[in-house]
Amino acid sequence: MMTSSRSELAPVFVLAPARSCSSLVAAMLGQHPELYGFPELRLFRAATVAELLIEPQPGAGMPARERTAGLVRALAQLHEGRQSVEAVERAFDWLRSRAAWDVTAVFDHLLALIAPLTGVEKSPETTRSDHALSRASRAYPSARYLHLVRHPWSTVASMLSAWSGLSYWKVPSSAAPQLCLDTWREQHARIAAFGEQVGPERFLRVQAENLINHPGEVLPVLCRWLGISSDEACITAMVHPERSPYSTWGPSNAGGGFDPKFLTSPALHEVSVPSSLAPPAEWSFRVPSLQGTMELVRQFGYDANRARREDVGMTRFGASAASRTRTPACRELTVSTLVTALGETCKVAPKRATWRAILAMPPEAFLISGIGKHRKYLSADSMGRVGTAQRGATVWFTGLPCSGKTSVASEVARVLLNSGNCPVVLDGDELRRGLSADLGFSATDRNEHVRRVSALAHRLARAGIVVLVALVSPYRAGRGAARDLHRASELDFFEVHVDTPLDECERRDTKGLYRLARAGRVPNVTGIDGPYERPAAPNLRLTPADGDVREQAALVLRLLVHRVSLKDNNA
Repeated sequence: MMTSSRSELAPVFVLAPARSCSSLVAAMLGQHPELYGFPELRLFRAATVAELLIEPQPGAGMPARERTAGLVRALAQLHEGRQSVEAVERAFDWLRSRAAWDVTAVFDHLLALIAPLTGVEKSPETTRSDHALSRASRAYPSARYLHLVRHPWSTVASMLSAWSGLSYWKVPSSAAPQLCLDTWREQHARIAAFGEQVGPERFLRVQAENLINHPGEVLPVLCRWLGISSDEACITAMVHPERSPYSTWGPSNAGGGFDPKFLTSPALHEVSVPSSLAPPAEWSFRVPSLQGTMELVRQFGYDANRARREDVGMTRFGASAASRTRTPACRELTVSTLVTALGETCKVAPKRATWRAILAMPPEAFLISGIGKHRKYLSADSMGRVGTAQRGATVWFTGLPCSGKTSVASEVARVLLNSGNCPVVLDGDELRRGLSADLGFSATDRNEHVRRVSALAHRLARAGIVVLVALVSPYRAGRGAARDLHRASELDFFEVHVDTPLDECERRDTKGLYRLARAGRVPNVTGIDGPYERPAAPNLRLTPADGDVREQAALVLRLLVHRVSLKDNNA
């Protein structure tokens, strides 16, 4: 492992959605004698190695072997100098034996192996969520970010071509262009907003078409920004991406790691730019989505009235406020959208919207940010009355992992939203990725996690919101402290024990945690080698005998109706 401080590390992250020519660009950069181009590591989509190794349900996503191909190829290459089947298997074993590691520890290890070279990482999954991008930026505060943009119509066409043949691609052909465009727009808006926070010293935007079609003009500018040599020998080396050790398909047990199209033809080749900003006639898009896309298209320099090579297609940061506004994709007000809204409303940068900053907000701030961003889900009448007609309360769902806490809480939220009320779902997994990303699973960290969640729920309930907490919260003392905090403010607090038997939780095992725990790969899993103190006298106990999710949610709503002033629109 490396001895230098992580704050001294300054990798280069290529930020882009899928199908943005990022494999070709990363391989080009990797040929510079001062840089090392990794394949697609996909590390920051998860918090731990164990999460990286979880298999999705059959047909529900890319298999773990395929998803980790780039990572194990890099480990094999750097550990043994080759990517044979045997070396890759040893790399897999190395990962499995470090299931409890934080993913940043794995990247630290890789960066130590290539030192003194600077690592270049290009995984599109890093920008698929605020959590992943925040995890990478927090871990490496000196990192530089290359925002790689590609024209939306080229990107959407490439997405449709690459994804429509996948076995787990279940999107109807009529809806596929809209989904692909939303992917382009949402990820680029997230990157642009992030770039404004980072600043021009560490954030640079470049059009992929200009970099690839005019490398002699763009690469020297890029090298000077990175502070590395820009002489002719270096530029000449960079126009040969096919020389990357990862530019082949790789061994049979780790095929991939870069974009399949790049692996089929890894040499530098010209890419085209659509001549019009108008979308192809055969595609149908929603008007708001198209408007948001056009704002970004012009911001990124693809305006048809501008020269294609103006400023060699490179800009520093500078996203407009409009481009930062994103429509939430969730049905409930989850903590991730709440924190994002808080950052915008209270002028707190998302990377600083920590639990301390959130808890320092007055209750009114939660009303402004938590509700204002979600008018589409609430009636006009409830918008005017929330905080006065609705009395805040917290429903605390506790139980083993996979017991159904989040499912029931989400169903309760759905009914409340449709009735004109204002619920917020605080899901334990989401909170672990954001609010409590710095915590582990020791008893001390679990207690601190529960304390933070209860404090946040308390602030929201004080603002007149019904808070639905879905959290394992294994210790009675922590749940009791949450109850006492609410009662001190004369707020209702309901403890709901989702009492699903362990064997049924293991049968569901949607996260693969029980399988890993039984194999000894993940410690401190509640119900296996981690304790769970059952509630002695919960307000409500739900068991599988109480019916499906809707029937269980009805029991929770009955509990709320008798104690909390809720609107009833017969939803």
